[in-house]
Amino acid sequence: MNSLSPSYLAEPVVSYLQKVLEEIRAGVVLIPRFQRDPVWKDSQKLELLRSVHSGIPIGSLMVWRTDHDLETVSSIGGFRLTPAIKPASKQYLLDGLQRMSTLIDALTPLGDLTASTYFDLEENDFVFPRRKPIPATWMPCDIIFDSVRLISFQRQLNDDELIRKSEHLASSFRNYKLPVIPIVSDDLEFVTKAFQRINSGGTSMSDVHMVRALTYTESFDLGKKLESASQKLAQNGWEGLDEKYILATMRALSKLSISDPNADQLSNAIKSNPHLTEEATAALISAGKFLEDACGVSCTSVLPYSYQLVLLAAATVTASSRNSGRRGLASWFWYTSYTSFFVYARSKQMRGSLALLGEIADGSPVSMKIAESDKQLPSKFNFNSARSKAFCLALGRLNPRDIWGDLIDLPDIWRSFGSDAMQRIVTDIPFNIDAVDGPENRIISYPKSSEDLIGHLMSGRCSLEELKSHALDELCVGYYREGAWDDFLNHRRSLINGIEDKLLMDFKLLESAGRPDVT
Repeated sequence: MNSLSPSYLAEPVVSYLQKVLEEIRAGVVLIPRFQRDPVWKDSQKLELLRSVHSGIPIGSLMVWRTDHDLETVSSIGGFRLTPAIKPASKQYLLDGLQRMSTLIDALTPLGDLTASTYFDLEENDFVFPRRKPIPATWMPCDIIFDSVRLISFQRQLNDDELIRKSEHLASSFRNYKLPVIPIVSDDLEFVTKAFQRINSGGTSMSDVHMVRALTYTESFDLGKKLESASQKLAQNGWEGLDEKYILATMRALSKLSISDPNADQLSNAIKSNPHLTEEATAALISAGKFLEDACGVSCTSVLPYSYQLVLLAAATVTASSRNSGRRGLASWFWYTSYTSFFVYARSKQMRGSLALLGEIADGSPVSMKIAESDKQLPSKFNFNSARSKAFCLALGRLNPRDIWGDLIDLPDIWRSFGSDAMQRIVTDIPFNIDAVDGPENRIISYPKSSEDLIGHLMSGRCSLEELKSHALDELCVGYYREGAWDDFLNHRRSLINGIEDKLLMDFKLLESAGRPDVT
């Protein structure tokens, strides 16, 4: 089948569902690696099963017949596929993976393991087991195509109506047919375009999967490049950065819209520059090093906004040899962290911010000011919010010490414990005080030693230097030892406000303000 022009068979092939599932499990119909993983919610899976049971059409499948030898997945729906000897002409499933994955998962026997899906014969509906023991009137769906097991199950029912329902369920699946439409072509670009159009409806496909499909060739797999990129980022402390931000960096380096993904545009940019993924990875690593050195941000868990890393990746290399540029980039980081910039930023604002970063990286002076309302401490501490992370980073700049007086390894504590590194100071209050949930009641500490550290700091024998490293002073200690919790928390909040004011003034983001100084 060489040099085939794109063509469709005039009539689809109508196959029994059972036969299609067997062909997928046996590796006769292959799943290309550029397909996304199953993403359907339980509600979608249940609706599919109900449709088959009721005889409602669930749409056609589309397979691609070609001589191309593509990498394929080894499992689907929790079932390991049989490695097949690939014939010269192969069939790859282009459309229908979510549906087939759901059905294979529900209908494939897993030996001694509990079935994943049941049919409640009394309620006449499909259910996923959430409790044990399984009721005797729940029919495991993995016996639908197994007559021996089905008969054995029916013998235990002792109810003609329930037996009739079980027989009807099995019959509806065994007799269910669906159309299979082949695309016959060796033109990979044509097929990936078809794949894009097919997947433009239904459950939305992520930008990562779409771009991977559009750029896939026998010699280029974006998925593998992204896996390598994630590994390199993890080796540099940035484990867990979502792949979509790697793609966003690739768009930034290609002068494309950063926040409004266009799979066609990025796939074309990748085809023009096959090393774009590696360039983006290097830029992200460079930006991460800058953030750790200049702002104390050592990992994703304490990064206020992932797009900060993306935009800085496009400017950090330029600024690496300019102290003024690096200082300006740090100012921009603090400005965007305190002002919730990325909550409201759209494509236009992203482009403007990237242009501004270019000016800053070149050493141009740029004025940025934070309003009083933006820098107010939140009433409640939420580690997932950008404002709370900015507060954590501000505390980190005090070089907090542990119970032995040694500096806490901030990169290690953030990477290892994330939100658990922010421990409560006051934990046992006999009456309700709202501030107990606020940032003023948090301290940077290893979880297992936090109680000992707090006891040490509040002992009255701790040095002022150690107290200041945790935004505390002698007045705080006095209030704490007296059990004057309101006074303690209010005073510490005032100290933290002063620390943040000084931080923002140091970066020329705030006019002079009168706050208590603990530095």
